[in-house]
Amino acid sequence: MDEVLMLRGVDGFCPDCGDRRVLVPVDEDPFSYCCTDCDAAVVLLELCDPPVEVRRAG
Repeated sequence: MDEVLMLRGVDGFCPDCGDRRVLVPVDEDPFSYCCTDCDAAVVLLELCDPPVEVRRAG
């Protein structure tokens, strides 16, 4: 019997489930994931805001 190990996963929104689920990568593509509950294909795009510099008055 072959064992499959989940090496990494992310928390993300699954449109088929309509809620946040654990998503696992499909292959080496950094955007392709699969929902662990319903097996739907999910594409995640990481959107990064520029860093905000916070300064204290004083």
